Amino acid sequence: CYPMGKQNISYTVEDGTVRVSARAFYGVKSLRTVTLPLTLAAIGDKAFYGCSDLYMVVFRSYDAPILEEEYDESYAVSLENLPFEGYFSGYEGLGIIKYYMWNITSEMSDFYYGANFVDYIGHISSPIVMVKPANGNGYDTFIFEQYFSEVVNGSNAATAQTLAVIDMINALPANINLTLADAPLVEAARAAYDAIPSVEQQALVTNYRVLLDAEETIEYLKPEPETPPETDTPGEPGSAEQFFKDNMWGLIIAGVLLLAVIGLTVYIVIQKKNNKHNA
Repeated sequence: CYPMGKQNISYTVEDGTVRVSARAFYGVKSLRTVTLPLTLAAIGDKAFYGCSDLYMVVFRSYDAPILEEEYDESYAVSLENLPFEGYFSGYEGLGIIKYYMWNITSEMSDFYYGANFVDYIGHISSPIVMVKPANGNGYDTFIFEQYFSEVVNGSNAATAQTLAVIDMINALPANINLTLADAPLVEAARAAYDAIPSVEQQALVTNYRVLLDAEETIEYLKPEPETPPETDTPGEPGSAEQFFKDNMWGLIIAGVLLLAVIGLTVYIVIQKKNNKHNA
């Protein structure tokens, strides 16, 4: 509930809000612009009723929020909000539609006309500007057209799929607390991000850096794979065998020279012994 005593001319509803309750801003005269969050799903009956200076409403949610209505006994008494064109029982219709009935019973005892912004539908004299996401869905309906005389496209909004990915990343443990047990969560967040069908929507994942940091941490925590001992491949020569093959002629020459040296050494030793014996 927005305090009536506040004098702000603009207000931004906090992200994470899914519903603006009925009469939340009822009678706030100073409010000129209001920005609604990307998570918004519904606006309660008479949420901005009596906000006579309200000039602009900025919608950030991909899907247009539901505009709730409640029973209002004053309609049945005064008949001042008949939607159809022409006259009925001395009352002039608002000219909204060309049909006789709109959300009323045949006895005309139940009226459920909306009053979400400024005044009842059909009684809004000053124009209200809607700023909606360029890719927004459901903002061109008949009811919205009764409240807003001008529509301006803003930036693209995150779809439900994109918001779900943002929530998955937000749910990851803080980077300092990540363990290998959290690897499946990080992998699931990555798979969900990669499944987003467009680059434009991926760009709206504002916490993508958190996912990248988490992936780097998990990769760092993984143990290094053990290096298997080097073994000879079956059918291929071993390292010693390959060495002999590559150096065969050199080894043969070295062997011949070694035998020659040994033979010469033995000959010299024998000759010395014979000379000594003769002497």
